[in-house]
Amino acid sequence: MRKIIGISLVLLILGAIGFYLYMRSKIRIEPEKPEFTNFEGFEKPTLSTLTFPITIDITDIQKKLNEALESKPISFSFPIDDDRGKMDMTIEFYKQIKLVWNAKELYADVPVHLTAMATTTRMGIALSNKKPVEAKAIVKMLVKPDMVKGWKINCDAVLKDIAWEQEPALQLGKLSLNLTKQVESKIDAEKEKIESVVETQINKILDLKTVIEKVWFDVQQPIAINKKGTPLWLVMTGEDVSACWNNENKNNPSILVSIQGYYNIEVGDSVGLSIGEVKPLPVYKKLQQTQSAINAQINAKVPYVEMQKLSHSIIDTLQLEYSGYKLKIRDLDIFGGDSLLFVRLGIRGDARGTVYLKGKPHFMEDGKTFAIDNFNYDLYTENEFASTAEDWLHDYLLEKANQFLVFKMDSLLTRLPDAMMNGIEKSKIGNKIDLDMQELNVMPIEIRSAKDHLALRIQVTGKAALQLEKEILDGKKGKKLKEKRSKIKAS
Repeated sequence: MRKIIGISLVLLILGAIGFYLYMRSKIRIEPEKPEFTNFEGFEKPTLSTLTFPITIDITDIQKKLNEALESKPISFSFPIDDDRGKMDMTIEFYKQIKLVWNAKELYADVPVHLTAMATTTRMGIALSNKKPVEAKAIVKMLVKPDMVKGWKINCDAVLKDIAWEQEPALQLGKLSLNLTKQVESKIDAEKEKIESVVETQINKILDLKTVIEKVWFDVQQPIAINKKGTPLWLVMTGEDVSACWNNENKNNPSILVSIQGYYNIEVGDSVGLSIGEVKPLPVYKKLQQTQSAINAQINAKVPYVEMQKLSHSIIDTLQLEYSGYKLKIRDLDIFGGDSLLFVRLGIRGDARGTVYLKGKPHFMEDGKTFAIDNFNYDLYTENEFASTAEDWLHDYLLEKANQFLVFKMDSLLTRLPDAMMNGIEKSKIGNKIDLDMQELNVMPIEIRSAKDHLALRIQVTGKAALQLEKEILDGKKGKKLKEKRSKIKAS
């Protein structure tokens, strides 16, 4: 009897071992090891160029010019009456100067008021006018602006014509002298004085170095693309800037500014951003090409640790239940493969173990969103009883993975164009700038899995223009701009 019991016990043990081995064959205990990538990420992006006009309304220049010339009289003396006498004359700007911009040239109608006192000698008698000589004329000038060394605007004003509204006439008792020719001759001889006054004032008004410097600093500041959800930041490292006078604008004078630099998009807290050293405004270089355009290539890095943070907000409350089995994802890690992403899930509950998901990063058909989906996987479970559920567990987990673990960053591409110039609009001079962006096109180029991040290349093309409002002509330098200059000099 004991012999029979012993044989039965052995057979039972062997049967249990056989059943155990059979059950093990139903599922792969050790999943295939993922083939991780050695790709470090895209190298430095192609140099990006932002070329745009900065335009000033001609009426704003006109207003500032008239304010400046209100107290700028010009005085000189000249002989009259065949050198028998002398006239002391003062020229003042008596009403609004009118400016007209016509593509390459600026035309100025300068109203001048002439007053003069004269003395002469006839038959040994000294004569002088008790009432000042008065005359009014429109001095027509051609002003040719250009941008020169030091980021300065240099205007060359040329007196072209004089149109008299009231000719100068001298009354000396019964003697009446028309002085038009003498005055015109003297104005022509002294025209550089009048030209210089107008040139100097327009040059002061068109002092745009501060504006260019502010734009240069601001484009190098991190700009938030998305603050809610996954934080996305646009970071530019400035390389160079050049400018020239813009002769293409038919309505208002403007300069064309071209900023070159390297763009990156980074994910995470602003404290951890890899911001390069902000360079001071480079020395002036004349811009050779005069076409306004945005041509930027942007590298984006999405660290896996940030994707894991985003995933935890999903899995922490995710309950999986099917056919009486309850599962819970206890942890999640993301790794890069040559063309895939691997998501390792730690499973607990009725089935305990590890799941490796293999997802493919790609741009979606809308061209504005990238996603990681189309998951497949290998499964390893520590719970032998749960291995009998193999037939449904794979399909169920795969369905849930593709449902919940899709990493969309919708705002990355849709908000990118606004972000590229957003820093300028929100700067100290931002409320004095009207920004116009046109024909913008955002084109995803490439997406790859790197060792510690998801790497993307994005191309942005289009046009932009900045319109300065009148307050910018006041010439006041902001406190922040002075602080930035001081920090750069100190470093």
